[in-house]
This record gives sequence, C-alpha cells and structure tokens, in this order.
Amino acid sequence: MVRNNLSVTEQVIEDLLELTDEKYRIFEAKLIPNIDLETILGIRTPKLRAYAKVFSNTNAKFEFLDDLPHSYHEENLLHIYLLENISKNPDEILKHLNDFIPYISNWATCDSFKAISIKKYPDKVLSWTKNWIKADCVYSVRFGIVTSLKVLLGDDFSEEMFDEIANIKSDEYYINIAIAWYLCEAIIKNHDYAIKVIENGNLDKWVNNKTIQKCTESYRITDEQKDYLRGYRK
Repeated sequence: MVRNNLSVTEQVIEDLLELTDEKYRIFEAKLIPNIDLETILGIRTPKLRAYAKVFSNTNAKFEFLDDLPHSYHEENLLHIYLLENISKNPDEILKHLNDFIPYISNWATCDSFKAISIKKYPDKVLSWTKNWIKADCVYSVRFGIVTSLKVLLGDDFSEEMFDEIANIKSDEYYINIAIAWYLCEAIIKNHDYAIKVIENGNLDKWVNNKTIQKCTESYRITDEQKDYLRGYRK
C-alpha cells in the first residue's frame, strides 16, 4: 500500500481495483443477486484475504473500519476479514461487530466471519447472539444464527440459544435457510437434544423440510439417521 494524498478508504479502493477479475465479478454477482452489480468489484477470496493480512498490520485499518458505510462489496468483506483479528479483547470485538452488522446487506458478507477470535468466549457470544437475532435487520438475525452455529454447538452447545433459534418465525429466505443450516449442524453435533426439534413437529414446514434435506445430504449423518429423519417430512 503506497500512501499518498488520498484518504485511507480511497487508497484501499485504489488497491482493490488492481485486484479485480471481471469474470469472477459476473460469477459472484449471480451468487448475491440482491446487491447492485456496480457495487461488486470481483476479487477472488485468496487475493482479498492476502490484502487483508497485510492491511491488518497497519494502524490505518482503524480509520477504514470507522469509515462506514462502505461503497463496495469487497470493502465489506475486507472489513469482516479485519475484524477476525482486530483484538483479543471480546468487548472490543463486540463493539466493532455491532458497528458493522447494520451495514451487512447479503449472505456472503454475513457468513464470512470465521469467529475464531470469539470461540473462547461462549458465554459472551450467547449474550451477543441473543441480541442480534432479535433485531429488525435480516442480516443481523442471520449473523446471530451463523455465529451461534460456529461457536455455540458441540462442546459449547447452548440449549438456550438452540431453543431461541428454533422458535424464530420469519418469511425471510436468508433467515430461514440459516435456521435450517444451524439445525442440521446441531443435529450432527448435539444429536440427542437437537433431534427433538424435528420430532415435536413445531417447525414451519419449509424450515422442517429444508433441515431434513440438509441432514440427508450430509456425509456426517448415518444412513439409519437419514431414514429416520425422512419420516418427519411434512
């Protein structure tokens, strides 16, 4: 990154423009049709992550993180990548996440956060995600669900969060598909508790059937379990 008379964000955009790939731009636009093609630069993930790794070692990253909203999809992805290593302090991580989540406009940005930096704080994550899934913003809700999937399953399984997510009622596709994804992962990692959500029949038909579909497509579920789940299709 060559510094000049541009602002940090302007310099970042210039840098990103040098990494664009028109074919990938068109491909990426098909995956996230709800955002304007003009806001997509088309940068392959390895190149953008490599840029983020270099940028994360500069103090300029904080000015970029504070300059919201961003203009381009790849700026938002860069923002998420920077947040993965922004701090070892969970409260500082939360502050940056809360500042950014309202500007998330698509599933690709939402799901890109690896959550590695917060996995050691499951109790804190539980309180964060409970707030996120109650927000009015579609992608705040999805971010809470997907973060719970990454942090609050397996050894750190939260029955409370599971019940919260299983009881979400929404007409939004990107929320419902996230619920089904979460429930499938829960059935895989915390089977004895999670399977009850299918057995009790309280899920909406679409979420119920999509959860079962995801489970039957998974190589981590036995054939016997798949046959059992198929019996609960609505």
